[in-house]
Parts: sequence; structure tokens; C-alpha cells
Amino acid sequence: MGGKCIKLVLQAAISFRAAPKAIHIAFSQFATVKNQAIPTYKSISRWLTQVGLYKLNCLKEQANDWALIIDNSVQIGVHKFLVILGVRLSKLQGKALTFEDMDVLVMEIHEKSDAKSVCKALEKAQKKVGKVAMVCADDGPDLRGGIILFCNKHKVGRVFDTIHKIGTFLKKLLGKDPAWQAFASAAAEAKRKMQQTQAAHLAPPNQRTKSRFLNIEILVHWGIDIIMALESPKHPDRELLEKYCGWIRQYKELLERLKQMALISQKVRQHIREHGICSTTGDQIDTLLENAMELSNFNEQACEYAGMLIDFFHEQSKVVPVGQIRVGSSEIIESLFGKLKSL
Repeated sequence: MGGKCIKLVLQAAISFRAAPKAIHIAFSQFATVKNQAIPTYKSISRWLTQVGLYKLNCLKEQANDWALIIDNSVQIGVHKFLVILGVRLSKLQGKALTFEDMDVLVMEIHEKSDAKSVCKALEKAQKKVGKVAMVCADDGPDLRGGIILFCNKHKVGRVFDTIHKIGTFLKKLLGKDPAWQAFASAAAEAKRKMQQTQAAHLAPPNQRTKSRFLNIEILVHWGIDIIMALESPKHPDRELLEKYCGWIRQYKELLERLKQMALISQKVRQHIREHGICSTTGDQIDTLLENAMELSNFNEQACEYAGMLIDFFHEQSKVVPVGQIRVGSSEIIESLFGKLKSL
């Protein structure tokens, strides 16, 4: 019973309080088990804590090809939740990482994330697994100093998280673009006007105040869908869209431009998820984007963006030994934080 309860929480994202109710509904349909005792949500929480404590403290496989993924999470207050995940590079087989692939090596709470505390946490993780081959993380100032200290001290390779680099390049290109700023402001204003009306289901997506450029594609795709709906005479919500979103026509050229940049981001992100980074990744990304450029006829800004990414991956490829592979994305730890907050 305990195993089934834990699976409901971890695999089906059911809350602790909802899990016993789900089991009761399922069991009540069968006479042989409908009177069986069902654990309370407190019992499920304790079982899950025990499993987690075991996974954190059990002996890890000793090897010389461990990759570490590190990040901080801050939900409220001043304390930061530092997590280090580990995966054997020899287990990477042309697919995106999943939770099942990862080992949780370190979990710590820090009020201040400085270079010494981050380096110490990485050394603690290395002590558990043997030899670390690489560290993957974003280039945030809360982690940068500690990662550099650890990598220099122990001769470990450093790989920047691709997803955050994509956001950095987009911010560089669009951060001071008046057309983009005006569009983002207009979308936010439309969101406020539409959320309590009949047009609420058509409202723009929320724009994050932090890491906004990591989620630019959602807003771009919304804008493109709205323009297509406005151009369709038979669309059932056309009148509502004219009332609240007619302004979007003036940004049609901008959205077409951003659509190409979103396509570039998507192709690069998927390639790195599935294949990681190796000594030829720069050439692979170059070929990938060149083929996409021939099909989509990229505009000048999209070409500039593609060039930034190609240069970045050529630099990253130089630090990877021939025949080896490195993790190029820390999305898995971001997803883990999201699941934790959901629970």
C-alpha cells in the first residue's frame, strides 16, 4: 500500500491529502478490498520522507564520469535551497534526462550563497561519487564563484546551461528593442483587461518578472495565434478579439521576426537535450541552423541570433575531449524545483 501511495504522489502529481481519497474511490468499486484500511496523508508524507532520506544518504556508484547539476531555489524569505544532482555520463544515450536518471547528492539550506559554501557543497557531492568530470549550471552570480573555485581546484570541466544562455542572448537582442517592449506592455495591459471578462480564455499568458526571456516563446505563439484568429472571418471569438486584441495587428512584423527566433531556440534546445555537448556540437548546431535557415528564410536579426548560438557552442565544444559527451542543460533541476513547489 505504501508503494502505491508514493507512486500516486510522485508519478501522478497527486497531493498528499488527495492520494487517500483517490485510493478510497478506486477500492470502493471492488468488494474484496473496499473495507481495507487506507493510510492517512500524514502516513504518506512520512513514507515519502523516509524514501527520500534513504535516496539522499545511500551509497552511490563510484566512478570517474559523474556530471553534477547545481542550482538554488528561493520561494519566499531569505533562505536558498541548494540542490546538486548527479548522473553518470556513460548513461547518457541520446535522450533527454529524466528524474529516474538522476541521483540527489546534496541538499542544503543557505541564507547566503557565497563561493566557499557552494564549493564546499560540490566537494561534498564529489566525495560521495568519486571523480567528477563536469559541472553544469547557469551563470548566476550566486553560483558562479563557487563553481569556478571548485573546477579550478579539482581540474573539473564547466559547461554553461544552454537554456539560460538562450535567454541571455535574447535579452541582449530584444532588451532595448522598442517594438518588443511596446508589445510586451500591451500584452500585459490586455491581460489585466481581459481576465475578468468573457474574453478571459483568450487573454495573453502571464509574463514572468524573473527570467522573462526564457519564456518568450509562449507569448510569441499566443500573438501569432491571435493574428490568425483575427484574419479568420469565421472564428467564433472574432468580435471579442477585435475588442480586446485588435491592437496586435501593428506587431505582425515583430511577431514574424520573433517566430523565427523562437524556432531557432526550439531546435537548439531540443538538440542539446537529446545529444548533450561533444567536441563536434558547434559544427552540428551550425549545420542544424543552416538547414533551418534555408527552409525559413531567416531575417537579419534571426541570423544574428543564430550566429551568437553557433559561436557559443563552438566555444563550449573546445572544452569537451574528443569521444566524450557532456550534459548541456540544467532543465532537469528546474523541473525538479517545479515539482517540489507543486507538492
